[in-house]
Amino acid sequence: MTTNYTTANISSIQYNLFRAVCVLVYRYVLWGSTLCLKATLRVQVCFSCVDGQEFRLAQVCGLHIVVHADELEDLIDFYQNRGYFDELITLMEAALGLERAHMGMFTEVAILYSKYKPSKMREHLELFWSRVNIPKVSFCSYKKKSFSLGV
Repeated sequence: MTTNYTTANISSIQYNLFRAVCVLVYRYVLWGSTLCLKATLRVQVCFSCVDGQEFRLAQVCGLHIVVHADELEDLIDFYQNRGYFDELITLMEAALGLERAHMGMFTEVAILYSKYKPSKMREHLELFWSRVNIPKVSFCSYKKKSFSLGV
C-alpha cells in the first residue's frame, strides 16, 4: 500500500509536529514555574498558555494564582479581555475546592455567573452565601440588571 504525500499532507504533519513541540515546551515551562515561589512568573506562564490556547495547562498554573487575592483581578481581566469566559469559569470553579480558597474567589465566581451564566448564580449564592461579599455581588448584578433572583 503506497501513500502519495501531497503538500497538504506534509504541511499537516509539520503543523502537528510543531503543535506537539509547543505543548512540550509549555509543560516544561509550567513545571519550572511550579518550582518557583514567585507568583509573577506563574502569572506570565499562565498568560502565555492562555494566549497559546492551552487551557488545561493554564488551569494548572492558574490554580496557583487565584489563591493570591492581589493577582486574582488581573487573571480575571486577562481571560475576559480575550473572550474566554467559559474557561475562566471552569478555572474558578475548580479553585473553589482548594484548601486556600478565600472570600474573593467565591465573590468573583458569583459575579462571573451574574454576567455569563445567570442560571447558576442562585445555586452558587445558596451554597456559599457565608463566603460571598453580598454587597459587591449585588452591586455588580444590579449594574448588569440580572439581580431578579430575590437573594
